[in-house]
Amino acid sequence: MALHKISESLTHPAIEEGTRVVLLICSNDGIWKAKHISKMYDDPEDFYNRQFRYARSRNKLGAVQWVFVEQHFAIVNLIAEDGQRDLLNPSPLDTKALERCFNRVAEGCHGLLDSTETKVPSLTLHMERNKDERVEDLLADAFWDIDVYVYG
Repeated sequence: MALHKISESLTHPAIEEGTRVVLLICSNDGIWKAKHISKMYDDPEDFYNRQFRYARSRNKLGAVQWVFVEQHFAIVNLIAEDGQRDLLNPSPLDTKALERCFNRVAEGCHGLLDSTETKVPSLTLHMERNKDERVEDLLADAFWDIDVYVYG
């Protein structure tokens, strides 16, 4: 894995070729925070809201929600925060749940790369920088063979 740090916004992925997978850390409480993504694509927020409203089991910590917004461009909601950040919950990120999410996404990415029917020539991951330093270690463990671009 090569970890590339990009100073620009995640809304403009640095790579335009191949299959691009954007990873978004989301909470399990049904409150969508990625409004900057919703300005470009409605589907990820709509899917997240429908899953919360109608299939709460899919919003449990460790769940992932793949949403292909274009043929070779997916946004994956990672349910890895337990509630919202506030005075009573200063650090909602659940690193064990994030690790499960990353491992599930890695499995899906390898499926896309290895499948004879859906084989894609290349695949890159894109994610916003997180203040928690453990996130990059988890990225390196799960995506050891995929290029990851971290923005912000």
